[in-house]
Order: sequence, then structure tokens, then C-alpha cells
Amino acid sequence: VRRTPDGDGSDDDDDGPVDPYLLDNTLSSEDLATLQDAADATRLAARIADTPANIMNVDKFIEEACQVAKDLELAEPTIIRGEELRARGMGGLYGVGRAAACPPALVALHYRPAAATRTVAWVGKGIVYDTGGLSIKARTSMVGMKGDCAGAAAVLGAFAAAVRARPSIALHAVLCLAENAVGPLATRSASP
Repeated sequence: VRRTPDGDGSDDDDDGPVDPYLLDNTLSSEDLATLQDAADATRLAARIADTPANIMNVDKFIEEACQVAKDLELAEPTIIRGEELRARGMGGLYGVGRAAACPPALVALHYRPAAATRTVAWVGKGIVYDTGGLSIKARTSMVGMKGDCAGAAAVLGAFAAAVRARPSIALHAVLCLAENAVGPLATRSASP
């Protein structure tokens, strides 16, 4: 609950500090751990999405994903990059990112408990910067295009929080990472 000058919680009130309260006044250590995992996941996703694209490029995003897998004590992520994307029929992702300095990548993290009978996969768009390629965006439309990686950042964070809860289902996080850059290798409109 946010305390405001008139106390009605309306949008025109002061954005002062938040005073949390519990209806039953109890939280177990398990509840607190779950809340901490959710907060950590949110901060991870926000940090990735907010980092400038010259720093949070495809290579750095892959490092972030590998670190999450390591922290969760999971196997190395599956990484398909550059020309291998095209060879495996992933021409869309390959085409979007092939003009960039860092090759595009599909990164998949896997959590597979032995007794899993169900599988859930989350897929996130991770365009670390979107100029529009050769269909270049207007100057005012490019502001904030580093945020096009927020979908993949959210999937990575949610995956980390979910795996920390050790669910009985198999979970997969698939991150489609690319920079849509202008360059001689950029995909042309109507090109096969």
C-alpha cells in the first residue's frame, strides 16, 4: 500500500515510499525465498533491458544466459549461432541479425527433473537493438529500441525464478538474440 497525502491512492498522489503489510502477518522462510527469487528475476530482466546496446550485445546476452545456467547448476545452454541458424532452417533470426558485428543466436536453457511428466517452453524476443535494418526506422522511432530485448530478458529472469523453485515439470527458456543492423549483409525487402 502506498501512503499518499490524501490517502486515496490515486495516480495524482505523491509517489512516496511503499509500506508493505501482510494480511495474516506471517511469511514463511519459503515464502520469503520465493519473493526474493521473483525480485532477483525482475532485477535481472530490467538490468539486461536497460543496459545500452553497445554493452548488452548478443555476445554479452549469451554470457548472461550462461551465467544463469551456471548459477542454477544446469547444463550449458544450447547455442546455435550465425550460419548454423540458416543451415538449420532458422532464416528469420539469421536474416534479422546477419549484418551485425555479433552474429545472431538462438540460446536455449533447459531444466529437466527426472520425474517430469510435462514440459513448458518460454520463448523471448531478444533484439538487442533494432534500427529496422535497410528499412531503417525514423530517428524518433529508434529511441528506446534497445528495449526490444526485454522479452528475452523477461523469459531469462522468469526461468531463473521458476527453476529455483525446483518444479516437477521440465522448463525450457528459448532466447532469440540478434541486432537488426544496417550493413552490406542486411536482409533486403522481398529478398528470399
